[in-house]
Amino acid sequence: MVEKFNVRALIRSRDRDKIRPVVERLFAGGRVTISAERKDEIAAEAVLSGTSARDVNRSILSELRRFEKRTTMRSEWTYGSSTESYFDYVLKKKARP
Repeated sequence: MVEKFNVRALIRSRDRDKIRPVVERLFAGGRVTISAERKDEIAAEAVLSGTSARDVNRSILSELRRFEKRTTMRSEWTYGSSTESYFDYVLKKKARP
């Protein structure tokens, strides 16, 4: 079953300009913000579809790391009344009311 997730992600990379087009493609239809304070940071928000937050998170981070290996991503995935937080590939917190 395909779910729709509201995603907020903070992406850090040594070469922000190299991954920026990839982030804009992966988060198409959403909002991508370049940090003015930090030269290694991009914030992104979008509604994405997939079978699970873990699978979509994994595919996004894998795609980003194809372009820049040292890329990290902190993300929060909300669907219905549940929220999952990830650091890179690792689930850090799962909240259900």
